[in-house]
Amino acid sequence: MERLQKEQDFIQHCLNHVYRIESWKERQREKDNQIKEIKEQRFLKFQEKYTCHKPAYGGARIVAPDGMVLCVCDTKKAQWYLNNNLAETISEEPLVIRLKFVPSGLS
Repeated sequence: MERLQKEQDFIQHCLNHVYRIESWKERQREKDNQIKEIKEQRFLKFQEKYTCHKPAYGGARIVAPDGMVLCVCDTKKAQWYLNNNLAETISEEPLVIRLKFVPSGLS
């Protein structure tokens, strides 16, 4: 009878130990998931703050009167030259404009 009690106690001890290990593993998984979520949130904040939200260049080209490409800019800037009658449209798609004056760096 005493031997049976010892075996039951041993089994109970082993089961308690297994339960504690599994509980610890579950807490670690939860902690790891929380850390992963925090890192993901930090990355998303970083990405929102420091990445471009529009193309760096709009694809419009500004050409000097002699035909030399001066720069690539966004369409808003090219449209400014057109609205102020400082340039003429050469092509619509992609937008290419030719300046009506010689820029100071070229003269």
